[in-house]
Amino acid sequence: MLRPVLDGVPVNGGPVLLDVGSGGLGVSTFLNGVRAIGVDREQPPAVADGLVFHRGDITALPYLDRSFPVVSCIDVLEHLSLNAREKAIRELVRVASHAVLIACPHGEIAKECDEEFRRACEARNRSIPGWLTEHQRQSYPVTSRIVKDIEEAAVEGGRVARISLSYCEPASVCRFVRSAAARSAILYIAANLVLGALFSFLRSPDADNSYRMIVLAG
Repeated sequence: MLRPVLDGVPVNGGPVLLDVGSGGLGVSTFLNGVRAIGVDREQPPAVADGLVFHRGDITALPYLDRSFPVVSCIDVLEHLSLNAREKAIRELVRVASHAVLIACPHGEIAKECDEEFRRACEARNRSIPGWLTEHQRQSYPVTSRIVKDIEEAAVEGGRVARISLSYCEPASVCRFVRSAAARSAILYIAANLVLGALFSFLRSPDADNSYRMIVLAG
């Protein structure tokens, strides 16, 4: 989804993408030739080739208004409190000049999938991943609330946001992969390979059967 958005923005010689919550890898790793800056709270032990890394907090990004044509934020909001989410969305919109893409687990479906995974891990005496504990510590993002916050942030900056919604990771796929992961790393890899081969035959996810929502605002 980011490729056509990035292809449509003017290139002025600087970075065209700010990837918020990038860690050391960042989504730009999968976007060959895209000049990007990654920002996160902690300095990662290693940073992928081609990614310029900055330390910063999503609720107070260290950049001027409209500094980047496109801003992405993938699998971050679910780790934040409601108050921090509002501040984060305001910052994402503020520093973007053309588009913002946000992706995160959403609603009751994500909550149920995460709880099922926790129970499966506990039943097999496997350690609970830190990301799962963080997910369950907060209320799960709700699409309508995220859209509302984006629209309000755009209005604050004198703009109007055009919103496009889509969804990824069907809940059935999520449950299948996690069931394998709770058993062994080998089964987890095998499940991913099988689903990769069958991907084109899977039902497209929608609001009612997906783990993750994707909000594109331009």
